[in-house]
Amino acid sequence: MNQLHTPASNGPQESPLGDPRLSGRGQQKLLLLIVLVNLIVYGNTLFNKFTYDDKSVILESTFITSLRNLPGLFTQDYFDKTIELSYRPVVTFTYFLEHALWQKRPVGYHATNLAIHILNALLVYWLLTVFFRATFVPLFGALVFSLHPVNTEAVNAISFREDLLATCFVLLAVVLYVQTFRAQRRNGLLMVLSLIASLLAMLSKESAAPLPLLLLLMELMLRPSRMARTPSLQARMSLFLVLHAGVLIFYLLIRFVLMVPPRALPLPIFGLQREIALFNFLRIFVFYWSLFLVPKGLCLIHDIEPILTPFHPTILLSALFSLGYLVAIGFLLRYRKPVLAFGLIWIGITFLPVSNVIPISNPLAERYMYLPCVGFALIAGVLAGVLWGLLKAVRTEWIESRREFVMIVVCAVPLIFYTYGVVYRNLVWGNDKLLWSDTYRKSPNAVPALDGMAHIYFDEGEIEKAQALLERAVQLNPNDYQVCNNLGVVYAAQGHTERAIQQLNESLRIWPNNRSAHYNLARCYVGLTPPDYEQAYYHLELAQGFGYPVPQALEEQIRSHFSP
Repeated sequence: MNQLHTPASNGPQESPLGDPRLSGRGQQKLLLLIVLVNLIVYGNTLFNKFTYDDKSVILESTFITSLRNLPGLFTQDYFDKTIELSYRPVVTFTYFLEHALWQKRPVGYHATNLAIHILNALLVYWLLTVFFRATFVPLFGALVFSLHPVNTEAVNAISFREDLLATCFVLLAVVLYVQTFRAQRRNGLLMVLSLIASLLAMLSKESAAPLPLLLLLMELMLRPSRMARTPSLQARMSLFLVLHAGVLIFYLLIRFVLMVPPRALPLPIFGLQREIALFNFLRIFVFYWSLFLVPKGLCLIHDIEPILTPFHPTILLSALFSLGYLVAIGFLLRYRKPVLAFGLIWIGITFLPVSNVIPISNPLAERYMYLPCVGFALIAGVLAGVLWGLLKAVRTEWIESRREFVMIVVCAVPLIFYTYGVVYRNLVWGNDKLLWSDTYRKSPNAVPALDGMAHIYFDEGEIEKAQALLERAVQLNPNDYQVCNNLGVVYAAQGHTERAIQQLNESLRIWPNNRSAHYNLARCYVGLTPPDYEQAYYHLELAQGFGYPVPQALEEQIRSHFSP
């Protein structure tokens, strides 16, 4: 697609090196370097255990244990047999394949996440080569994407693979889009593959929905205005963009008409009032940018309270930042810096699905930054090119003799800090105790942090500490079905069976499909004096119907005493 591959159209600073392209072998060495850097820095993830939602998604799932269950990906069984609250069959399909290979061994699942991340880094490198004739700029951008610490959450958590896959297919769709028109000739196969990648991206995660808009803006902003365009080429490109929009419409039909979860979960406080969510989303956008620029204080759960008035200074400053953001895009376009402007637009557009403008269950998470980080890597590459251009413009003898050394040092400094952050966060994700201890220390008032730390205390036999944390969590959010379930488990472990049943029923009132609560109720009814095997049988059936792996001994005990 020559209209995206003429660096001169971006101004002298956006293709600053002007060096000839590397040979095929040279390009292979750079790609190998990207792969090796990722393997070295993320290699310690292969020793990590299942953490956070991985246990529910992998260890406790009977759905993924047999390939015979694959047809369930396309029926309402998908929501009954998994803990998913939105339709992401591509991700679940990968769990089927991995379970066939690795069973319940975490190393294979972590290796898959790492492999997808490496592929994404290579695709980012290729995307940057579209915009820059030199090789250093794409390499730096790809390394920024590879090593930015905000990406550790998506890479480490198997249950967050949807962000990896959505980004992978978005990048593939963009790459195939560019390749389709690079030679300005018909290439129907690449066009079809790009459309398939687009659909797979959206079926991995909803955050890929803005892809058609990204392609349209790429076409409008990044083609040289002086390029002669034949009517047939323009017609084919317009048709291609229309087809991508059609893929989006088809996905929306699936997501909101054909495959709708049976019941939505109560939203956290950001989503209780839509107007509150609307003027808090700019604040979240600024918060994400702060993590891009200074990835400090990374945490699984960020305890951020909603601001209830649009006239709060934080909201006003966030609105001012967002206005400046738009002005900067306009300024860059005005002065012919479209690649840098497109990087800013990429971040802004890919932020929208997770911005909480349409309230979502979790208003803020670092994994949401994975797809926007592609835009940040693009910006980083541009700025590295600008720096090189400035160094070449300086004609002093000292700079001329040390130009490449200065460039390497300046670019290496952030990458070294990134590397330290990634390795450290990988260690934090090593097991649940490390993860929740870190999360609770940084966000002691966040309900998920209280719940996670209570798990650790419970597993270590400190039941009273677990009870105190869970009771506090229920006070903070009475509508958290999982916390209610866990508090019921703690009461049962202390012999307070009646209180446990009450708490577990409260969990089911909030979320009737909570398979863990059904299983725990079956156990509680067996533990009554005398046992209530009829109720135990009822909840046993529901737990198994929702795919919970009920121990065979409990099942035999209940069925031997009650059979309708």
